[in-house]
Amino acid sequence: RLKDHGKGFGDRTTKLGRYKKLIYTESFPDRLSALHRERQLKGWSHAKKIALAADNLTELKNLAKRK
Repeated sequence: RLKDHGKGFGDRTTKLGRYKKLIYTESFPDRLSALHRERQLKGWSHAKKIALAADNLTELKNLAKRK
């Protein structure tokens, strides 16, 4: 997927070349599981995504409690 994004395939942000570097990855047994997780993460706030990438579980739990 990273190669596809680099070639301009994907969502609007990656088509416009706004991503700089990969900061987090997860592995999944199949494409469908990966797509479900990607959809979940896209609904998260920027702060929550940064906490996940930094492996800051305390902050991630605090952000998950907010409404």
